[in-house]
Amino acid sequence: MKRLWRILGVSLISFMLLLGQTTYADTSISSVQAAYAHVKQIVSQMGQQLTQLETQNTQEESRYQQLHHLTLLAIAKEQRLLLSVSRLKHKIMLDQKRIVRSRKTVDDAKKRLQQQLVFWYEKGTEPYFSVLLGATTLSDLWNRVSDLSLITQKQQVVMRHDQRIVLAFEQLLQKDRQDNVRLDRLLILSKENRNAIAQKSNQAATVVAKLSSLKQSVQVSRAKEFQTMQQLASKLSAMIEQQRLAIERAAALKAAEQKNQAKSNATSSTSSTVTTSSTINGVLTEAITITGVPSSWMNDLQILMMAESGGRPDAISPLYVDGEQASGLFQMLPSTFERYAMAGHTNIWNPLDNAIAAIHYILQEYKAPWNIPGIGTSSYQGY
Repeated sequence: MKRLWRILGVSLISFMLLLGQTTYADTSISSVQAAYAHVKQIVSQMGQQLTQLETQNTQEESRYQQLHHLTLLAIAKEQRLLLSVSRLKHKIMLDQKRIVRSRKTVDDAKKRLQQQLVFWYEKGTEPYFSVLLGATTLSDLWNRVSDLSLITQKQQVVMRHDQRIVLAFEQLLQKDRQDNVRLDRLLILSKENRNAIAQKSNQAATVVAKLSSLKQSVQVSRAKEFQTMQQLASKLSAMIEQQRLAIERAAALKAAEQKNQAKSNATSSTSSTVTTSSTINGVLTEAITITGVPSSWMNDLQILMMAESGGRPDAISPLYVDGEQASGLFQMLPSTFERYAMAGHTNIWNPLDNAIAAIHYILQEYKAPWNIPGIGTSSYQGY
C-alpha cells in the first residue's frame, strides 16, 4: 500500500507541475481535482475500515490465544487426573489382591475365635474344674493350676492375634470402599474436565472460523483499495497525458506566435527592438565593465547568450517555471532578475540590465561562466 501511495504521490506531483506550466484547460483541471478528492475520500474511508478490521482481527487472535492456553491447561489437568485414576486403580487392585489373600486367613481366625469362645464359655469351665479336682496332692494341684494358667495365657494371645487379623481385614475393606468412592469422584471430575475441554475446543473452533472470515474480509478490502488506487493512478495518468498534449499545443502556438512576432520585429523600423551583433557585443563589454568581472568572461558570455536567447533581447521562453517565463537576453526569470538586478538597471527587456543581472547571478552561483555545466557543448541544460 505504501508503494501505491508513493506512485500516487509522484503522479500527483508531476500532475501539479504540469498544471503550473499552463493556464489552459481550467475545466479539465477542476474535474480532475474533484475526482481526485472524491477518490481520496473513498480511499480514506476504506483505510479506516481496513484499520478497524485489522484491530478486530488482532483482538480475535488474542482471544484465540487465551482459549488455546486455557485448553492446554485443561488438557494438562486431565492428564494429571488420568494419572491419579491410574495410580488409584493400581492401588485398588493391589488392595483387592491383599483382600483375597487375607480372606482365608481371616476366615480361619474367625473360626478359631468362635471355637475358643465356645470352648471357653460353654465347655472350658467343666474341664477346668475337673482337672483341678483330679489333683491328689497340694503340689499336684499347684502344678495343675500353673499349667491351666499357661494354657489360658496362650489362648488369650491367640485370640488377640486373631482379633487383630479380623480388625485389619475390616480396615482393609473400609479403605477399599473409600478408594472406590474416591475413584468414582475422580472419574466424575475427569468427565467434567473433558466436557470443559470440548467446550473450549468448540469456542476455539468458532474463533478460528471468525478469524478466517475476518482475514478474508481484510484481503477483500485490500484488493478493493488496491483496485481503487490503480484506477485513480490510471485516471491521473490519462489526465496528465491530456494536459501534456494541451501544453505542447499551447507551446507550439506560442512558438509560432513568437516566430511571427520575431519576423514582424525584424521588418520593423523601431530601433528599440533591432539589435545587431556589434551592438550586443558592445552591451556585453559595457556590462563587464560595470560589474568589474574580467574581460576573459566575454567569450563564454557570448556562448551562453546565444544558447539562451540567440542574441534576442525580446526572447520569451514558452515554458513556465513556478508560473514565470524566462525572458530577455540571458533568459532570466523575473523573480531572479529582480534579486540580482543593479540599481538603475531594472528593466528585464533592456539587454544591458539583463546582462548585468545575469553576471551577478553567475558570480553568486558559479563564480565564473566556464564553471556552468555543459556550456558550449550539446549536453548544456541551462544555467
